[in-house]
Amino acid sequence: QDETWAPLDMPGAGPSEEVTIAACQGRCSLTKGCAHFSYWLEGGTCHLQNAFAYRTGNRVGFISGPPGCLPGQQSSEIVEIELMKRVCFSV
Repeated sequence: QDETWAPLDMPGAGPSEEVTIAACQGRCSLTKGCAHFSYWLEGGTCHLQNAFAYRTGNRVGFISGPPGCLPGQQSSEIVEIELMKRVCFSV
């Protein structure tokens, strides 16, 4: 809660108005390349982000999450990109 992903909207997926957080998450799960969603509670606005977005805090009134909570609700492409972002290299 109170965090989003930046940039707020991924290319080709502008903001939309959704009735619930679950509807926003569902939109993300149906959108190719969506890795995260950010939902603004006050306005009911749904924003979608791809795997190249980064987490930002201090965004009061936003709730964000993955495209789904069950196995298979993220594409293998997204999972691969997310795993690459977590790799650490030592010198």
